[in-house]
Amino acid sequence: MTHDDAWSEIADARLVALTTYRKDGTSVSTPVWIAPESSALVVISDAATRKAKRLRHDPRLRLRSSERWGRSGRWW
Repeated sequence: MTHDDAWSEIADARLVALTTYRKDGTSVSTPVWIAPESSALVVISDAATRKAKRLRHDPRLRLRSSERWGRSGRWW
């Protein structure tokens, strides 16, 4: 799969599992809605949420398509 194919697939997903990392390196996945904007994907979250705090501490993240019921697709 090319980068463009992966981008299109994840942008079309709308609901994704956003994985962020705790200070100890443990991964935490949270379902979030996304929206494409130009060449970026946008996630809106309150600055006080734990996922936002984890992203401020460690900007690494992973995305995978997800459904409301917790079933997930491929990682990007």
